[in-house]
Amino acid sequence: METVSIHCPNTKCAKKLRLSLDPSKSERKCRCPACQTLFAITLAPPKPALPDEDDPGLAPLELSRKPTQEDLEDDGVGYGMAAESSLSYLLRRECDGFKLSDEEKATKKRLLAEKLQANPRECPYCQLKIQKGAAFCPSCKLDIAKGRLPKPEKPEEEIVPDKNAPHKAAAVAAAAEIILTILS
Repeated sequence: METVSIHCPNTKCAKKLRLSLDPSKSERKCRCPACQTLFAITLAPPKPALPDEDDPGLAPLELSRKPTQEDLEDDGVGYGMAAESSLSYLLRRECDGFKLSDEEKATKKRLLAEKLQANPRECPYCQLKIQKGAAFCPSCKLDIAKGRLPKPEKPEEEIVPDKNAPHKAAAVAAAAEIILTILS
């Protein structure tokens, strides 16, 4: 196995990746774990006597078709590649504040429709029973029409007791006693 260090071809990400490559294969399809960019690594043929500096050995993958599950499966080397065809992955990623690409949005919408068509009385995300035509799942709070999970709630701020509270309570009690004395 040959290990190579490359940067993600997505210029907005540019994460450094270390991948193990099988020298018997001329090409390996990869997905950046940070930005999910799909690309191919092509092993350059043995260098000629005069090296060609224009060929870095990387070729961006032109997608003429949607990647299949076989394309995305991890072969046990390098980083584990997340399958974009997982509805729970896409929903959680969006809930965590990541912006989904147009392709991911279309995949999410398709997967929601497929799961609801297969079983309209089951939540597509948590698989618990829901009423047919329900707008929200009562368990996971999935908005079925929009295909979104609610944003995680921020933890409530701790209530810090006032150090002067006993003195204030005593003052209020004394004032109440004076008022009752005057009214009596």
